[in-house]
Amino acid sequence: MLEPEERRQPQVAEDYRKWFLARLRLAEQTLADGRDCLLESGFSNADISVGYAIQLALVLKMKDGLPPNCLAYFDRLTKRDGFRRAKEVQQNALEAEGQRPTL
Repeated sequence: MLEPEERRQPQVAEDYRKWFLARLRLAEQTLADGRDCLLESGFSNADISVGYAIQLALVLKMKDGLPPNCLAYFDRLTKRDGFRRAKEVQQNALEAEGQRPTL
C-alpha cells in the first residue's frame, strides 16, 4: 500500500499480515474480560506498544482482520485522556508542518 504499484509484492504483504495478526492472539485472549490495560498492574508500555500496532493496522486498512477484543480495547484506549492529549499534540505538530494525520 505504501509502495509504488511497480514495487508492490502482494504475497509479501499477505504473509506479513498473517504474521502480524497471529501476534495479537495473546492480546486477544488477555483482553477477553474487557480489561482496560494489558497488565493487571495497570497502564504500561505494553499498552502503548500494542495500541500503536493496532493503530498502524487500522491505517493499513487491516480492520477486518483485527480480533474483536483488540478492537474494543483500542476503542477504550483512544478514549483515555492521555491518548486524546497526545493525539492533539501530534495533530498540532502535523498541521504546523502542513501535513495531515493518517488516523
